[in-house]
Amino acid sequence: MSENTKKILQMLSEGKITVDEANKLLGALGNEGEKPGSIATATPKGSPKYLRVIINGTDEDKNAKVNVRVPMALLRAGIKLASILPADATNEIDHNLKGKGVNFDFKNLREEDIEPLIEAMTEMEVDVDSEGSKVKVFTE
Repeated sequence: MSENTKKILQMLSEGKITVDEANKLLGALGNEGEKPGSIATATPKGSPKYLRVIINGTDEDKNAKVNVRVPMALLRAGIKLASILPADATNEIDHNLKGKGVNFDFKNLREEDIEPLIEAMTEMEVDVDSEGSKVKVFTE
């Protein structure tokens, strides 16, 4: 991972830039040194570029809306960054996830698991209609 990519991800984690800004910066970095066979060109055609979460408010608050579009490149980078976290940090993450009812073994997530995970997400679509509010999670 380049030093510029690390700086962009650091600014994102500190809240200095938005996800869209980080995506644009990472895209610009990818175009600068792109060579045939690079990650950007090796991505299978038709693979999703974004994870979308859309929430429309309840009947009482029709103005409450959330529309989040997370670049898959950011998810890939996050998984790669996770591989360099210290063991005590991953243990703490796993412990907190289990405390919230999420049985996920963060410390065993490997870089080679990224593409199968993202490919599996292409089939994922979650729609929830509940008391006037609607939630939709999908890839595009």
